[in-house]
Amino acid sequence: MGLVSVAPLPGHGVSVGALVLLRHAEHPAFTEREEGLGRLFAARAGAAMSAARLYAEQHAITQVLLRELLPPKLVQVRGVEFAGGYRASEDAEQIGGDFYDVHPAADEDGETFALLGDVSGKGLEAAVLTGKIRNTLHALHTMAGNYQQVLELLNATLLSGSGPMRFATVVLASARRVRPGEDASLKDITAISPTAGGAAGEMISSGRDLNRFFDALIQGRLLYPAELREMQRTRPTGSDDGRRYGLGMESRPLPCGGVYWGHTGDFPGFETAGGATAQGRRASIMVNLGPGSSDAQSDDMRAALETALCADRPGT
Repeated sequence: MGLVSVAPLPGHGVSVGALVLLRHAEHPAFTEREEGLGRLFAARAGAAMSAARLYAEQHAITQVLLRELLPPKLVQVRGVEFAGGYRASEDAEQIGGDFYDVHPAADEDGETFALLGDVSGKGLEAAVLTGKIRNTLHALHTMAGNYQQVLELLNATLLSGSGPMRFATVVLASARRVRPGEDASLKDITAISPTAGGAAGEMISSGRDLNRFFDALIQGRLLYPAELREMQRTRPTGSDDGRRYGLGMESRPLPCGGVYWGHTGDFPGFETAGGATAQGRRASIMVNLGPGSSDAQSDDMRAALETALCADRPGT
């Protein structure tokens, strides 16, 4: 027969095992000091194992919560490209009050619901509210066509909750593939006031007046020479077309040589491009777009503008 010494491995309220020490019968029995050392080792080992198990459980719960509270991987919808990124301000706080989401339509001709928002505050408390907002909007996304009703229901849901009052800013949008043809539905963009664009959308003018404005600006009839020079002090934008930006005005190289000065702009339903050269050529282009612009359309507009500015006759 050998000698056995058993010591429990205590945990947080529950034993996590036992420490069993064996000694051959030919050796002397365990001394009181050896048994005390075994019990001390067992107590510390049990506490460490219990803490490790508790940490593993909490880590698993945290990972589940992070997956639910972090912005999801965006779903690509046929005909519409979505892109997004999320970067925490601190390594210790991976979640917070910023969020975005996309809810694809049930079929390829349906309306895809997209949202972007920010909750006041930061950290876990803000992240919990973002989760509540995302879940609520997920349940309401079938009503994507009525933004006002969706926001009113979301607001009522948030106000009915308990805890500290927080506010959130939410932007809702929808995208739907429109097939060309006589039966294609139309979007009424006249209900959107261009004044929402601030100074960029509050001027009502014509192409002729816009050309006169660009010409007067570039020829030095509107500003003092020092002011115009400061306005035309540009920095590169990094674009492939050589565009440079100054104080509210940009310069672009012309295919026929030289540069022109002007600006572009777009708003739901419209896009404009205009400019003038130091030699007195000027041109403006405006197109109606439904429902919005694309890179290809913008490229076509810029090509048309440059063709007009490179023509032998002054632009009109």
